[in-house]
Amino acid sequence: MVDGYYTCEAYPWPDAETGHYDIYNELAAFVPDGMKLIACGPCGVLENVIDLVGYEHLCMMTLEDPELTRMVFDAVGSRLLT
Repeated sequence: MVDGYYTCEAYPWPDAETGHYDIYNELAAFVPDGMKLIACGPCGVLENVIDLVGYEHLCMMTLEDPELTRMVFDAVGSRLLT
């Protein structure tokens, strides 16, 4: 924590490799032959950043700390690509 604020590196970013996907295997048993299961996606980068920091905080962060803003967007975007 720096000056009462958490740094981007200190945030406990989730790891997709350690996620729990058992529910999809359980639901697959209920899907009729020839059909597919569609899972809800995680939305886009902007939506996830707004959910993470809040819209007003994002606006202020963009003005006050563009480097932190870039780091947060990069961190979210890289996780959506995996």
